[in-house]
Amino acid sequence: MASDTEIIVIGSGPAALAAAKILTHNGIDFQIITEDSKPGQNKVCGGFVSGRAIDDFDLKDIPNSYPVLAVRMKFPGMDSVIVQFDEQVGVNVDRGDLGSYLLKQADIIRSNHYFDCSVTSIERIQRKMVCNVQSGDEKFQVSSGLVIDCSGANPVSLKRGLVRNRLDNGQMGYAMQYHLETDESIPTVNDFYYGKTFSPGGYAWIFPRGQHVVVGTGGLISRVKSAKKNLNEYLNTLLLYISEHENRLNDHRVIKREAAVLPLSGPVTPNHANGILLAGDAGGQCSPITGEGIHYALFAGRIAASVAIEAAREKRFDDDFLKKYDKLWQKEFGSDLKWGLRLQSLFLDSGSDRMNNSFLSSKKNQRKIAELLLGIRSVRGTIFSIIPSYVKSKLLG
Repeated sequence: MASDTEIIVIGSGPAALAAAKILTHNGIDFQIITEDSKPGQNKVCGGFVSGRAIDDFDLKDIPNSYPVLAVRMKFPGMDSVIVQFDEQVGVNVDRGDLGSYLLKQADIIRSNHYFDCSVTSIERIQRKMVCNVQSGDEKFQVSSGLVIDCSGANPVSLKRGLVRNRLDNGQMGYAMQYHLETDESIPTVNDFYYGKTFSPGGYAWIFPRGQHVVVGTGGLISRVKSAKKNLNEYLNTLLLYISEHENRLNDHRVIKREAAVLPLSGPVTPNHANGILLAGDAGGQCSPITGEGIHYALFAGRIAASVAIEAAREKRFDDDFLKKYDKLWQKEFGSDLKWGLRLQSLFLDSGSDRMNNSFLSSKKNQRKIAELLLGIRSVRGTIFSIIPSYVKSKLLG
């Protein structure tokens, strides 16, 4: 079996479904190919959607969402602090619920697309992009002028070097998380725990959704591999700490364990080549500080779709035409990734051990950091707003 379409979208995450929404509304012939039956159901993610993402992409009615109005932060050598907000700053959601919501927004006819299908490889054949697809024992091909590859942190289009090399272990992160079930509903305060006690050069997180709580930790793969403890031990240490020192989550049941890789590289280029655009995790479009990628993926998918529409109408799927994609996404959010990478070594590399207590004990700085973690404040804006007090704290001790 073989079929042909104008655009192929690989994946069913936020980038893919944001692209699908734009393509549908512009009457472009396209097909989604995804290994998922239900979008987002198997995605390893804390599930926080920022207020900015909600506003920018009209995500106000995600089912079973839990409003976040506060953040708790724990830095080395300090007690945990809570920063409250007057209004909702985001929501915690199940990624399956988010996926279903975005799929509904995309307004596609599911039977016209390929769900439960895996793209095993991509080839360029006579100016066509040919996806080799497998569904169970069945193998077939789908071809198009352009592929928008949103297939995750290890995208299928990089298997044969069609765009660039894959990211190395110093650019990729590895995260593990537990899903907990509790007897009572947990207040929706998102926790961030920094320091080598809780993570091998990253941070740990706790994101509650009523009686369901996601607890995770992670760091750069190179750090995870060289750590003396495995990630399970870090998570168990975190759970023991919050039980003994904060009297929280004393009665819980671990109902699921999962792990995944994610890009923490800062801005990566190129994310385009003849007949291919990379978006979302596939394009390395993820915060180097927090690992948050939903907002950036939505932007990337929307931008990729807009470029794809122009390309389809002009019949220009060549590298020279598609290079505008890299310019557009970098203009939109490249600064966050660039400055996030610069902040990574200070904020994550040593688990904040290099940030002294006089700087972190400032309530003003605590709020700025909380706003950064929740996506309220840009990375560049945060850096330039805290530099004076950070330098002063270093000089005065």
